[in-house]
Amino acid sequence: MTYRKLTADFLFDGFQMHSGKMLVLEADGTLVDVAPIVGDDVEKLAGIIAPGFINSHCHLELSGMKGVLPPGSGLVDFLIGVVTRRDEVSDKQAAIQAAHDELWQAGVQAVVDICNGADSMPVKRGSHIHWKNRVEVLSFFDDQLPQRQAYYTDVLQQFHLAGLEAAFTPHAPYSLSPAALQWLNEVTAGGMVTMHNSETAAEHELFLGGGGDFLRLYEAVLPARPSIGNTGKRSMQSWLPYFTEGQTLLLVHNTFVTKEDVQFAKGHAKKYGLQLLYCLCPNANRYIENALPPADMLMNEGCTLLLGTDSYSSNWQLSIASEMEILMQTFPGIKLETALSWATGNGAGLFGNNVGLFKRRTKSGVVQITEKENTRQVKRIV
Repeated sequence: MTYRKLTADFLFDGFQMHSGKMLVLEADGTLVDVAPIVGDDVEKLAGIIAPGFINSHCHLELSGMKGVLPPGSGLVDFLIGVVTRRDEVSDKQAAIQAAHDELWQAGVQAVVDICNGADSMPVKRGSHIHWKNRVEVLSFFDDQLPQRQAYYTDVLQQFHLAGLEAAFTPHAPYSLSPAALQWLNEVTAGGMVTMHNSETAAEHELFLGGGGDFLRLYEAVLPARPSIGNTGKRSMQSWLPYFTEGQTLLLVHNTFVTKEDVQFAKGHAKKYGLQLLYCLCPNANRYIENALPPADMLMNEGCTLLLGTDSYSSNWQLSIASEMEILMQTFPGIKLETALSWATGNGAGLFGNNVGLFKRRTKSGVVQITEKENTRQVKRIV
């Protein structure tokens, strides 16, 4: 068998940087070994070679909303815009396909994708990207939960009938009634779920005192004010206690999370056997709230960090490299090796260690990272 041998100035394996090492690959991209450089048939690339990136939070089905909603509107107006304008897109499938192709060319090997319906299924069936599809549940009223369960169960079954992995996941603290949270805890036992968390200051205002800008959202899109919030506690300390069944919880955005929230979450996770992962989507946070998550605090607290792009409704591009760049520019303590681990190895377990690492007998893809005029360029090699 003929093998392809690849090396670069540095090789990043998902957690650490190496020099003097090469990848040995089969023709289909399966990794045979990471070994010392031997032979005169080794392809030498400039810069760094790394596993394909993991996009830990995306909404592929919203790809047609690129440029529809203006940046800087704040989360409530953004949500109203998504709800009222998402059906304005004339050719959803073309937009989804274009976004998929952009993700692949930008070096993304795997995606945790949030789905409200089945629009993304046709593109995913023929994709080289690994997908974790999470059917996102919104249920504002306890008495409407049975109808919401029926709708989302139908969406879930469509994914399963198409041969695509999928499971339920909560949307956000402000869109789930107590009964919905209780049900989601039961049906996600031992599984991986995501939750939009501490995305705006108004989220905490809703839970602490029952007021704030989310009341305007409810008035705009709902027939009545739901019984959500007014717990006297911050958002994360109000919703996290509902989850007690050993889930892996992927907390997304965290733009307004505090050290107090994180320490509370650690204690709850230890008590109930939860694994907490914090996914940052900094360009989406800039787009919506003109704010960034406290990445330095999360690092200091020992949190496991991942990266996502969110959707084209809330971002200028679907580039994990761009997400790394804005964080490294804003927080000088974040080095490239650290940011790369957030984009690769830290998320590998979500996909059974089949991606995100240079590990024998896996197909993690290979991306080349070079620097030109103080900007990092990413090119897919395998």
